[in-house]
Amino acid sequence: MDAKHLSEFASVEEILTYAMNEEQEAYDYYVEAANRTADPELKTFLVELAEMEIDHFNILKKKLEESDEDILALMM
Repeated sequence: MDAKHLSEFASVEEILTYAMNEEQEAYDYYVEAANRTADPELKTFLVELAEMEIDHFNILKKKLEESDEDILALMM
């Protein structure tokens, strides 16, 4: 995915969704790289990086859910 400038987004939700997609792509990249290497230390390092991307994804997902809840509260 190409990097975007913040001005290209219409909302915080779009920013968070974009960032979640970036984290997913990074995770996929590290997992694929880990599966391709025969070096056990490098494999461990790449798996750790992939796990960090999962953590980042989950943080962003929580923020997106909180943002959705805020919007719903305003509508009531």
